[in-house]
Amino acid sequence: GRTCEGLVEAERKLVEGWEREQREIAERVVCDDSQLGFDGRTCEGLKRVGGVDISFVKDNAEEACATLVVLEFPSMKVLHEVSRPARMKVPYVPGFLAFRECADLLDILQDLKRERPDLYPQVVMVDGSGVLHHRNCGLACHLGVLGDVPALGVAKNLLAVDGLTKAGVMEEWACLDAAAAARPPPPTQ
Repeated sequence: GRTCEGLVEAERKLVEGWEREQREIAERVVCDDSQLGFDGRTCEGLKRVGGVDISFVKDNAEEACATLVVLEFPSMKVLHEVSRPARMKVPYVPGFLAFRECADLLDILQDLKRERPDLYPQVVMVDGSGVLHHRNCGLACHLGVLGDVPALGVAKNLLAVDGLTKAGVMEEWACLDAAAAARPPPPTQ
């Protein structure tokens, strides 16, 4: 009835607001390696790499654990790690993971920046999509813009955007592997 219609309208407005915010954040995403502070091709100058994730308590969609690990590069020695309880206040909605997880991950990053800026990562790997997203603003973009840190989306599952399919990606990788195998080895010095 009337209550259900009001709920549906409220959800529609919420999602429209989220879409608007994603478009605004997507406009602030920087994909230019020249602003990294280290060489994006060779990794020269890269000293600290972070990784963030939210893990859930088994059979519970609300109780979770937010984790940040910072590694020294290239040794991969652990420089900093923190995990803390997180309660998800927003349900999972496909395409809007940032609105569920970003706040807890951002809190951990900001605490580290405030308490130990010398350990703040130069780049963060995020368990979620980046620009490969319906509005070019997955969790990695959201966290990178709000946390003022370069962020890479490292999603467990491929988000089907612009006709991209897992089979198509696998076919492209096979072609790249075949081309690499056919290439003669570089001359030795």
